[in-house]
Amino acid sequence: MRRYLNIALILTLAMSVIGCSDDAPDGVSAAGRGDKVDFTINVYAGDPEDKGSRVGSLPGEDYFEGPQYVYERMGTLRVIIVRPDGTVEHNEYLSAQLPASGASFYNGLRVQVEGNETKRVYLFANESSIKAAGSDTPFDFNMFTIGSVFPPETVNTLQLGASGTGVLIDNTGEEKQYVPMSEVFEVFVEKVGPDGENAEQSASLFITRAAVKFSFNVSATFTPATPFAISEFAVSSLGDTEYLLPTSAEYVPAKYPTSFSDRYIRSYAVPTAAVNNPCRLPVPSSLLEFGRDYVPGTVVSFAPQLYFCETMLSGGQCTLKLKLAGNDADTYDAEIALPNLPSLPRNTHVKVNLTLDRSDVKCQIDVLPYTAVPLNPEFGFDELLPRPPTGGDVPPWLEIDPDED
Repeated sequence: MRRYLNIALILTLAMSVIGCSDDAPDGVSAAGRGDKVDFTINVYAGDPEDKGSRVGSLPGEDYFEGPQYVYERMGTLRVIIVRPDGTVEHNEYLSAQLPASGASFYNGLRVQVEGNETKRVYLFANESSIKAAGSDTPFDFNMFTIGSVFPPETVNTLQLGASGTGVLIDNTGEEKQYVPMSEVFEVFVEKVGPDGENAEQSASLFITRAAVKFSFNVSATFTPATPFAISEFAVSSLGDTEYLLPTSAEYVPAKYPTSFSDRYIRSYAVPTAAVNNPCRLPVPSSLLEFGRDYVPGTVVSFAPQLYFCETMLSGGQCTLKLKLAGNDADTYDAEIALPNLPSLPRNTHVKVNLTLDRSDVKCQIDVLPYTAVPLNPEFGFDELLPRPPTGGDVPPWLEIDPDED
């Protein structure tokens, strides 16, 4: 049985700061000197609707897939700008400005700010889904009024919690929720010059989905004499809490200086009290069926609209179990030890590719990050075997063949 693991960590959409300093400067400039700056913020969460630019930029056409559902886009967006002294300079909430189908980018939030300062710019999308762990009420970002002191410790330690079933966002029913997104940046806004230079500046920032999703592609090497169907998967070791903001995140390449290079998060932190638990994923009936007319090698897929907390495994091995229809017991019909996942960061799509043999189940795992390139990066991939990033410090690929000694 052959398994592969791409221990790729997250590739987030790169940030381009136009008209601002490329680096977040060390220290803070003096506040309040010079005229106001017309400051424009652009926020990207994925593919700007133009699909055509995907083709030919990477090996193979349609390398990226789009957000699979409306709820993986930005339904609302909040931008909070904090001055060096900790006061809130702007707290802008955008809802009507975004289309009903959600947005993969928002272009042109225009505000006036003091120049010659390093601002902290907080981005939060889909805040109706941002609920502190243990609460059923969305977090109130309106409390951060202009001129008030912004408490970074409150937001930095805010945790999201999975439900009792281990799911962060469950969109399998009639009621849908947008996937929460967040990021924070330091942006230096230059002083307006005596002749009005730097009076208009802008920053293009990225925002990251605070969730992990799974999909399953199943095929069989035979046509069954007796039809069967898979009724349930169970994944072990998924975290029950995560921070709202990426925490202690190390980006590769580094977050600053900004560029459109591919990025993933090599390391990050989860709450110390986070507990990893197994999670059941029931398969709708008639979805993963293998009948007498099944053609060997045909792939049938299951991509549930379920989203989970980012997870850090502390040793051990993640496993996948599957149950066949008609099995009403607590036991499963097959259990597969997945290649060890040392981490499962936010904005990651885990594709589980299963091959059913008459006497065995073979599994290939692709841990796929959200890729950042200056075309149309999106949540997930089309290809079952995407190539790993090339050049520089990249996540390792691991091949395991348990049939070999």
